Parts: sequence; structure tokens; C-alpha cells
Amino acid sequence: MGCDINGVLQKRKPNTNEWTTFAPIERFFEGRSYLLFGILAGVRNKDAEVISDNRGLPEGFVCVDELHPHKPYPNQPRLEMGHNRYHTWMGEHNFGWVDFREFLDYNWKQTETDHHGEPEPLGIIFSWLHRDLYKICTEEKTQPEDLRMVFGFDS
Repeated sequence: MGCDINGVLQKRKPNTNEWTTFAPIERFFEGRSYLLFGILAGVRNKDAEVISDNRGLPEGFVCVDELHPHKPYPNQPRLEMGHNRYHTWMGEHNFGWVDFREFLDYNWKQTETDHHGEPEPLGIIFSWLHRDLYKICTEEKTQPEDLRMVFGFDS
């Protein structure tokens, strides 16, 4: 049985501590990477340093887009987003969140053994994530500390 990441990307409104959802997590990351799951939340890979181990959902977490306001996650397990009524399942365990600044500041010099048995820096393995992160910051016209991914896992 596999494990999947679920969640949303959120942006902080300028000069506030209010966050709004602007995309499902698949805009930033799609697929299964147990190495990345381990980095984000210690899920399925305990070898790398963890960014947000057992952090839980952010205080007051609400998944809101401009058109479809919703109740906080604990009262509503399925959350509608966007014009196409895309449903975001937040998962069942290991809830957490990471702002993009934390993600960029992570120790990407750590190594992981590749399929040939050679050490490879995590920064090389996930270089595409850094590129996509900067692209999202540019598109959303904001700084990395004002963007976060909120996630959970199912197995």
C-alpha cells in the first residue's frame, strides 16, 4: 500500500496574518517521493533531516479561496476549491505545513544514496522543486515566507 501527500498552497495577505488558498499542492509537487515525504514530515523516510516533524495544521487553518469560503478543516474533511469545484482531501495523518522560506533554507547539502550506490546531494535531486518554487513566488508576486504548503498524508 502506498502513501500520498495531500494539501494546498496558501498565500499570506499583505500586512496581515491571514492566509488564503490559491492552489492544490499538485501545483508544486505531484506524485510520490518518499524521500521528499521524509524531508517534509518524517513520513516513509527517516534518513534525512525533517523540516516540520509533527507540526500539525497551522493554528486557525482555514482552506479558503476567493469564491468558496469554507469552515476550518477539522469540521470539514473535504474542501472545495476554485471554479471546477476541485476537492482537496487533506489526508489522515502527519499533518504539517512549511513556508517556502523554510524550504529554501533547508540543508540541501545532505546526501542520499542513488540507485547506483553513489551519494548524491539532495539539492541536486530536488533542484526542480527550487525552480518551481521561485516560479510560483514570481507568479503570485510575493516572497517565499508569505507562501506555504499545508499538507497531510494518507496510506
